[in-house]
Amino acid sequence: MFRTQRKWLSAAALTAVIALAVTGCSGASDGGSADTDEPILIGGAMSLTGDFQITGTGARAAAEYAVQEINEAGGLLGRQVELDIRDDQSKPDQAAVAFQDLADDVDVFIGPSGSNSAVAVLDFVERQQIPMVASAATSEQVDPVHDWIYQAPTSGSDVGTQMGDYVVDEGYSSVFGIVNKEEAGLTEGWDAMKSGLEESDVAVAGVAEVSTTTTDYSAAIAQAQSSGAEIVAVMVAGPPALAFATQYASSGNAAPVIMTNAVASDYFVKGGGEDVNGTLVAAALPVVTDSLADSGQKTAMAEMIEGFTQETGAAPDAFAYHAYTAMQVIFAAIEKAGSTDHQAVRDALSTLEVDTVIGPIEYSDTNHGGPGAEYIAITKIADGEMIGEPWSVTNLDALFK
Repeated sequence: MFRTQRKWLSAAALTAVIALAVTGCSGASDGGSADTDEPILIGGAMSLTGDFQITGTGARAAAEYAVQEINEAGGLLGRQVELDIRDDQSKPDQAAVAFQDLADDVDVFIGPSGSNSAVAVLDFVERQQIPMVASAATSEQVDPVHDWIYQAPTSGSDVGTQMGDYVVDEGYSSVFGIVNKEEAGLTEGWDAMKSGLEESDVAVAGVAEVSTTTTDYSAAIAQAQSSGAEIVAVMVAGPPALAFATQYASSGNAAPVIMTNAVASDYFVKGGGEDVNGTLVAAALPVVTDSLADSGQKTAMAEMIEGFTQETGAAPDAFAYHAYTAMQVIFAAIEKAGSTDHQAVRDALSTLEVDTVIGPIEYSDTNHGGPGAEYIAITKIADGEMIGEPWSVTNLDALFK
């Protein structure tokens, strides 16, 4: 659904507007946040080491940047914000341990950066009745709806849907899938893409299942080549994605490759060098900022990118955008609640409408998910840059007119 005349805001501007909106309200809730100057604590776990380290380092940096922004703008409810991010070592059980350690002190959780770790903490968060805003993208967090869990990024299934729509609209007649079946977000992305392709009478020529530890993709690449598929969809992340790209580039297979947003980072795009040139990559909206027509959304995205890059020395990646968005949502919910009381924040989240750097979020009792599939960009890598595909840029520009 296209949107019109929205006012897109940077984090600092967003905070100011929300603060004005709650001025004069009682802030009435059992938390009594206005009666204390103790810092607001946001806690969580990110994959800072291990197989999915690439997801956590950018996510933590973005969360820290968002906290710095909000504190420099005066904080929330007259209080400063503190962040406590633990390393889950890319292990779901360690994410659960971190959440248990934080539960007695945290006001709000930011969800883990990896989808498997995110799924591992769901039951605990629900039992503890502490609101969590997820920074990972997996439908298991929001389908079925959980009372205390809200997702900031677009779900993996919606990413897969957008990838499928691109393939269909660009006229491809057959697709081969290479899928890491050990990672929830990647699997659901492929499942959604496959479903959409089949509904549109695009042939799925075959699927090769790989794992998080796969380093030799020769068999999967050979299957893709022998299938005769016109395009290869690859749901792989982290170092294995680079291994795949290097091996595919030397395989002689001429079919183009389309990959999930899990590789939308400098690690892959720049680190892959010539081997990744021409690769199609799904990406969060801000990745194509420079490709879009002027709009309030483009200005807000550009401000975030510039500020983050100046502060950290590196451009944000997909995981940074997701974590930054999760923090925007948390800040907006606390301001709306006028409190850090868990129930008050959850109630605020349940009807929250906020424009973020990756698109609009509108929660309800039946929808705890992030922006829809239409806010995912399809890009093509060219010399270390992700350039918005014309199909994608045209559709995205229409959202902000």
